[in-house]
Amino acid sequence: MPALTTPTPAVPAARRSSPDDLRTVSWAPTTPHDLEEPRGAGRRWVLLLGGAVVAAAAAAGLTFAVLHPAPAPLPVPVPPVPAPPIVAAHCSGATCVGLDPTALGCQDDARTVAGQVITAVRHGIELPVGTLEVRASPSCGAAWARYAVDTTAPVDGVAIESRDGRRQASPVDPVAGHPRLGYGTTPMLDASAVRAVAVPRPGADLASVATGWTSGS
Repeated sequence: MPALTTPTPAVPAARRSSPDDLRTVSWAPTTPHDLEEPRGAGRRWVLLLGGAVVAAAAAAGLTFAVLHPAPAPLPVPVPPVPAPPIVAAHCSGATCVGLDPTALGCQDDARTVAGQVITAVRHGIELPVGTLEVRASPSCGAAWARYAVDTTAPVDGVAIESRDGRRQASPVDPVAGHPRLGYGTTPMLDASAVRAVAVPRPGADLASVATGWTSGS
């Protein structure tokens, strides 16, 4: 049986344009209607524009936060620290006799129970030359004399005396940097009745030398 053959369609030859076939097309300005994007492209532009707006807003918020930081939180109130209690004295009554009231802490609750101005006669005139005080501490059960004296006055020392004849004395020492001011205290004495006394220099005349008797405990 002879083989079947399929006829091959004829392919037209390529056509070359001649100069006479060219035509001139007039140009006209494009109208907005001609520039409309397809519907799908419009949505993409909207999404891109929205993303740019969000990014700009976030950047603006970050810049504001940097330039205007949030106020610092208020400090948490700290409860007040209670004052330390007064340290108990290291002596009481007879164990305080002859000791320094400042070193033993007896001055912490001390009070002045008697006072007197010391006077001396100078050129026939009675003049004040210092002060005397009796200081007493209830917690220590003891008393002592405190003084402030002009060191040029004829005062040799200061003492605390009891009615039963006991005494604790201290010389008048000038304050460092103030040679004309003597200030200090005597050692302590335990007694129910005491007084502070200014001890005159030998041959000197003090018009007023002592406080009245007072309770020392």
